[in-house]
Order: sequence, then C-alpha cells, then structure tokens
Amino acid sequence: MCLYKIHIKLSFPHILGNNRVQRWLPGATSGTTIVGGTSGTGPDELRFPETILFDRSGNLIVVDRQNNRIQFFNIT
Repeated sequence: MCLYKIHIKLSFPHILGNNRVQRWLPGATSGTTIVGGTSGTGPDELRFPETILFDRSGNLIVVDRQNNRIQFFNIT
C-alpha cells in the first residue's frame, strides 16, 4: 500500500551540498526533511546522497556516496 505519491525533482546546482532527503506531500508549499540536512558520518547524516529507493515495506534506502554506504530508514 502506497501512502504517498513520490515526486522527485532535481534542480542542480541548488540541491548540491544540502545532504538531505525531503518529502513533499501533494499540494504542499514546502517540504519536510526526513533524512539528513547535516553533512557527516553519523547515522542521520549524509554526504552526497546519490540514489533513493523504497522497499516493499515503505522503508527508504539511500545510497550515501561519499560515506561509501547504503542507509536504510523507516519513515512510515
């Protein structure tokens, strides 16, 4: 069951360096940061998030490029 429509908008160079993933609900005028926002190596920090995916349970999977890792987040 999908609870949200997924809207992905890339607006380089404006998003470079933000190190975050935001959720924009349909009709929203602003997004909510759900992961990241601070560059670093901590469990909720990202350094150049490159790819985002969702598994069948709705968990967010983020390829955190400069930290050489894949992160899993329960956002439901």
